[in-house]
Amino acid sequence: MGKKRARDERGRPEAQVGSGQFYDAAETARYSSAAERTGIQRDLTERSLHLLYSLTRWDGRPRLLADIGCGAGASSSVARRCGHRVIGLDVSLSMLAAGEPHEEAVCWEMGRGLPFRDGVQLDGAISISALQWLCSDVLEPKLRLLLSHLHSSLRPGAAAVAQFYPGSPAETARLVRCAAEAGWAADGGGAAAVYDLPHANRSSRLFLCLERGEGEVGSNKGAHGPPASQGPKEHPAHPTHSLRLCPCAWPHPAACALQLHLRAGAFNDVLAERLASGAPGATSDPAMAVARACEAWEQRLHREHALLAKKMQHELQLLWKELPEPRVKEAKARLRRCAGGADAEALGVAGSAAGSATSSAAGSEAMVAVSEADGLLKRRSRLEAWWVGAEKAKTRHMQAAWEEAVAAGLDALAADAEAELRRMHSLPCFAATDLYLCRPKGRRVPPPEPPE
Repeated sequence: MGKKRARDERGRPEAQVGSGQFYDAAETARYSSAAERTGIQRDLTERSLHLLYSLTRWDGRPRLLADIGCGAGASSSVARRCGHRVIGLDVSLSMLAAGEPHEEAVCWEMGRGLPFRDGVQLDGAISISALQWLCSDVLEPKLRLLLSHLHSSLRPGAAAVAQFYPGSPAETARLVRCAAEAGWAADGGGAAAVYDLPHANRSSRLFLCLERGEGEVGSNKGAHGPPASQGPKEHPAHPTHSLRLCPCAWPHPAACALQLHLRAGAFNDVLAERLASGAPGATSDPAMAVARACEAWEQRLHREHALLAKKMQHELQLLWKELPEPRVKEAKARLRRCAGGADAEALGVAGSAAGSATSSAAGSEAMVAVSEADGLLKRRSRLEAWWVGAEKAKTRHMQAAWEEAVAAGLDALAADAEAELRRMHSLPCFAATDLYLCRPKGRRVPPPEPPE
């Protein structure tokens, strides 16, 4: 506990030194043993592969993947267990030395781009807990270079998924913006931050999902088989284009994996069956294990949506008690009317805009999306600050949001909560959630109860 407290007092390691300096022999040993004991790396890699499969509609056939920031190889081993060939990249010699000697890995700083030759076309890429090392203002040029090289190193129609730990919501927005400006929004591609619950508990994680467009890459062969431009198109739907900001991801501007699951199936049975059959203590019925794993994952996401919807409706009813009855009746009528159609203005954009023909157009569209997201997040921040009170808002670094909430007044806060409910009702990920305040007139509305 003392070592953990000392690390916390120093702050995030990304703000202190580079990853190559931080992961010395002692830190490498600590990190590797913790990853093996808790299974965090395995969970994160499995979810990254599920998201990668959903973006490209893969059937689980062997592909050539890059693992950026592979460390000691815990993430690469999961992908290899699924039959893929993986090339690992990491800047720390200590971490690479801790991995299996037969693994293909290169000592390389990701801030320099990627070390592949011109014409090499990967089938996909994953990255676990690495991109946050390049999320600062000073290192943004290196982040842009990495994302640009990654875009040119993937074949058309391929995708990349990177799990990351942002230091702030601004870093999440920076990643999506830099990806769009690096070319991921061109030729029908896309970029979006996705909120997910990969673990058995309520620990949430963020993933950067990148789709490469179908633009021509010349006559060079792909990294695994025939020329990529001659192969079948595997993701005509471009799932990231339909993603919208999810209130469950607050304070980060991100969509949720449930939206992607409803759009393209973010849980791949072929992948899950291979992982279940190769895991220690595997059951004799992998199909049953797959069904249980998918059900448990879906339940975690649905539960988070239900809890937030219950809390939002409870707090809105409490605000209504302080307002004149005519205004409350008008607000209730508006909520009932929203059941008849989506409120397009309340949706919010999670990723880069679709169909941008040039990088400059992609950057412009991305800035519009960031502006919309900023307004939605500020609205939610005012509500959260008001609910927790002045003291807790100060300790949670929400003092500015608290002051805005006080200045806005109860009427404006009730309008904010009402807008949040309309947005929830418009999102597909809340379709199975009980939004009782949006029910047609005549159905009983339960009295306000504190959320669980």
